[in-house]
Amino acid sequence: MSREYLQLTPPVFGGDPGHIHDCVIKKMFEIFEGHTQFVYLDETAQSLLDEARTNYARLNFVPRQIARLSDKTVLLATRCGTIKTTTLAFALQVEGFEVQIHDGFLEAKEATGLPSVLSVLAAIAVGQKVFLFENEPNLLFEKFHPYLTPELLQADALSSRLDEACLADLCAELLD
Repeated sequence: MSREYLQLTPPVFGGDPGHIHDCVIKKMFEIFEGHTQFVYLDETAQSLLDEARTNYARLNFVPRQIARLSDKTVLLATRCGTIKTTTLAFALQVEGFEVQIHDGFLEAKEATGLPSVLSVLAAIAVGQKVFLFENEPNLLFEKFHPYLTPELLQADALSSRLDEACLADLCAELLD
């Protein structure tokens, strides 16, 4: 075998990375807020961790969980895993916000003429009903999803990708 054939290249995997559990995100926030220097990190990894901690502190997420990035953009530290964070993202999208999901964070852009993110969070926190599928979000995640009815897609999303029951408590925690 020739040497050039032996060069290793990483495999390419398809699909999404899966759901991140609440406990993993909780640990991530503990690391952001801590000062532990991990002996197994190389220089580059330690530099990236320091940068993440600096930016996290600069946004002043302790003790609050909401940071305003600009006049129209709000960053929410949900401190939750994929399912709860995605559920809140759907709820904000129904209210007209453009939302980007990041692990444990949501970035929401407010539009002129719409209520603020804070007022929507406050309304949900006190029990305002949110119809997560009102804007017909893309629910095609699995191989055979294109063959399902909208009702089945919604039932599947509620059983495996969303947690509608968490919304009021999550919004209340964000506003504390």
